[in-house]
Amino acid sequence: MKGHMNRGRVDGTWYLRVELPRTDGKTRSQRRETFRGNKADAQRRLRYLLQEIETGNYSSDVKLTVAQLAQKWLDATEYKVASKTFTSYRSMVLLHIVPAIGLMRVDAVRPAHIEGAVASWSTGPRKDAKPKPRLSPHTVWHIFNTLKTLFRWGARMGLLVRNPVDAASSPRYQQREMEVLDANGVSELLRVAEGSELYAPILIAIGSGLRRGELLGLRWSDISLEGGRLSVRRSVETVDGVIRIKAPKTRRSSRTLALPNFALEVLHREHALQAERRLALGLGSDADGWVFTRATGSQWEPGAFSLHFARLVKRSGLPHITFHGLRHSFTTLALASGVDLQTVSRALGHESSAITSRIYAHAVDSLQEAAASRIDAHLAEAVSGSMNRTSNTSARVAVPQRCHADNETTKKARNSGLLLVAPTGIEPVFPP
Repeated sequence: MKGHMNRGRVDGTWYLRVELPRTDGKTRSQRRETFRGNKADAQRRLRYLLQEIETGNYSSDVKLTVAQLAQKWLDATEYKVASKTFTSYRSMVLLHIVPAIGLMRVDAVRPAHIEGAVASWSTGPRKDAKPKPRLSPHTVWHIFNTLKTLFRWGARMGLLVRNPVDAASSPRYQQREMEVLDANGVSELLRVAEGSELYAPILIAIGSGLRRGELLGLRWSDISLEGGRLSVRRSVETVDGVIRIKAPKTRRSSRTLALPNFALEVLHREHALQAERRLALGLGSDADGWVFTRATGSQWEPGAFSLHFARLVKRSGLPHITFHGLRHSFTTLALASGVDLQTVSRALGHESSAITSRIYAHAVDSLQEAAASRIDAHLAEAVSGSMNRTSNTSARVAVPQRCHADNETTKKARNSGLLLVAPTGIEPVFPP
């Protein structure tokens, strides 16, 4: 298989030409392409085209636009990610990426085009129906990373030579500090929630650190009231107004937790109350029903659950905190109670303790201060006693000397093999 590359008339352009297999054995066919970039990238593109032809993966679609690439990526991604994640991807593609650069050919996109799109997303009017006139920096960051993932997939599939987003500057945003509750805040929130249908889920969230979807996805078969264990096996989400059940977020999210005694007491009481409520409503018994349900016995919808929680927090007079903030509160309180970082990370379902340490850096820093205080309390007396003895006997403390130092009383050092040793040896010299 032959390939040719010639420099174009315009700087930075290259004309590529490869011979295609003859379908009838006689007619000659070629693929021609104009490449923009440096010589090394053009050579790499030529080698790629030749390899595609040799392996039978050649595609004649040389005028692929960003919109077409995005659609191919969405089709390939739909069944690989959670439904809610895919809905978010599709929204960012249709509302932001396609209007900005969708008509451009993928081989013509440059980092300058990406940064121009980021500027338009940051300063231009919103494309959705939300009330705020501008997209938040965090949303712009998400769109940028979606575009980067899209182009990375295209490069991996051989639809483009390189990812232009890699060379573009990533938009920055200031991550907002998550509000957490201390022990007094937890007590006040539970006082306000007592007697409501939110009391039990709030308490279990504080005692276990479960995500909202994991909590609402619990069934009674996932809980061992006698063994004090809780297993996370599924999660609940809402996509396009429909409640869906999905697998936990990551591999480590499928986990089993040991519950504190106060959580077990609440679950025992909730189990009995739920059985009474179902009988009163004429719903019969359900040994493997949802652990947390509405007063009507129906399943909680995640959005409605968060809305009820927000109203409860507003009534309590506490600082604004989301339900996910209870997960952060659990982590902060657990670390402050002396639970080690690895154990807390496993309880949260993180892939590694490094992720936990990064997300909860403020709590880890306070742990280091607490560790220093405990070390001081344990060793302060011993160290202070040693320091006092040192100050009282400072006149008799041995002062190490260089064994081969030249002075008036030291003879010339003799050579002993590879070492220089003074005649007096290496013993410390005491002052007179």
